[in-house]
Amino acid sequence: MHYLAAAILIIFPSTILGLNKIYGLAAIVAICVGFFYMYKNKNQIIPLSQAEKIIFFSVSLLYFSALMTALYNNVSLGRSSQYYTFVMIIPTYYFFKFCPGDKEKYLWTGLILGSFIALGIGSYDIVFGNKIFRAHGVLNPNIFGPIALIMGVMSLTSLGWFKERQQRMIIVPIIALLSGVLASLLSLSRGVWVVLFTLIVFYIWYSYKHLSRKTFSIIIIAITLSFGIIYNIPIFKMQQRFDIAIVQTSNYFDSDSTSNLSGLGSIDARLEMWKAALLIFKENPLLGAGWAKNYNIELNLLIEQKLINASISKYQEAHSIYLSSMAKGGLLALAGIFALFFIPLIFFIKILSHRSSSPSQQRIALAGILLLVSIIFNGLSESLLEKSTTINFLAFYLAVFLALASNKLEIK
Repeated sequence: MHYLAAAILIIFPSTILGLNKIYGLAAIVAICVGFFYMYKNKNQIIPLSQAEKIIFFSVSLLYFSALMTALYNNVSLGRSSQYYTFVMIIPTYYFFKFCPGDKEKYLWTGLILGSFIALGIGSYDIVFGNKIFRAHGVLNPNIFGPIALIMGVMSLTSLGWFKERQQRMIIVPIIALLSGVLASLLSLSRGVWVVLFTLIVFYIWYSYKHLSRKTFSIIIIAITLSFGIIYNIPIFKMQQRFDIAIVQTSNYFDSDSTSNLSGLGSIDARLEMWKAALLIFKENPLLGAGWAKNYNIELNLLIEQKLINASISKYQEAHSIYLSSMAKGGLLALAGIFALFFIPLIFFIKILSHRSSSPSQQRIALAGILLLVSIIFNGLSESLLEKSTTINFLAFYLAVFLALASNKLEIK
């Protein structure tokens, strides 16, 4: 089983951007073996610790909120049927918890390899005739970008692991970080800029307490110069897309969006979707309109009332985790999302700050924090929890980090 865990930890990130059936199979194997381990070790599992009860509740609430919404509105689960994946965090957690052997080596190997592959796929898309001139692999560019970035930044947390083995090997996670960042920038997804800025602020805060002033100053200068260079490199189109974003936002608030019959740009269309989501939520505050066709029915009613622009009728979500969940699942779904994000985040922060935590536990907890912070902020402008790839990615790594960060989950 040791080699099976190693294979899954390497195959999953290596294939998620280019071979979606392969990474899906790896996740399914982990779940199935996890159920076997749950049965085999049932005497060790029960009773659950208080922390495990809280964590398992937090990863299950969103799916059960979707069930409640479907029953209340008498509609199908629609896209929310994918949320059972978060419940499958539980058997995956037990797979990595009980599977023997040192899994940290394969965790970092997989993430680093995934970051390198992301840059390779992104470069191939740009060089060899990508019709939309954005890196995307087998995904939407706005999904490809965040996943490539998250793999890159999580790879950097392995610096200590490489340093413990050979000082000069720390160059490997640094190159992996750069690969993930460059791949995400090639996707031209604006959302990754917000996430990248947030992660840099977090790293600055974290590094200030762990590095000398000289090293810290060098990092700040390097980050500043890198942003200046990247901003002015034409292939990333950062300056152009920033200017477009400013113009479209200004035009949206300076005019009547519903009377714009020529259609909306990407930014003002997103703003119009947010407006529509808030109007739908206002009418269905507790359990939402439903995750299936009810959302689009409500959307078309708003269009008929001339409250929103007709051009957004083709969209099936609000391009925001939070606003989309409010419209479709109401306050209960929003509570499920907050539980999914912030309860594990609190756990990882406690592990990171606890004096008795080992360096290995701290590295893994830091990776968990970066994963969640990335999703939380990228979710402001993308409905990441309505895409199967990002759902599977988040669920898989939450299970891995929760299992490896502590032998017995305890939050004190």
